[in-house]
Amino acid sequence: MTGRDGTTVEIAAPGGDAQLGRTVLSTLNAGHTTPGADSYAYYQGTSMATPHVAGIVSLMQSLKPTLTPAQITTFLQTTARAFPTGTI
Repeated sequence: MTGRDGTTVEIAAPGGDAQLGRTVLSTLNAGHTTPGADSYAYYQGTSMATPHVAGIVSLMQSLKPTLTPAQITTFLQTTARAFPTGTI
């Protein structure tokens, strides 16, 4: 997530990197205008990282619905682990 000033990263989540052969398997539906068969595909990027963060936030709010956006951001930042050496 880009910081409010547009130059820093406030929080990051795994989104894959196709150049390294590391992508995220995602569930899909083959229907175009109506539901179709379930399917799967590998993707990368923010469309894969965002659901990780949204899922965690949803779980947090299910336990404590009164959390503010600032509290959520602070909790995510203080409990996240650093990137492993050599990954950025």
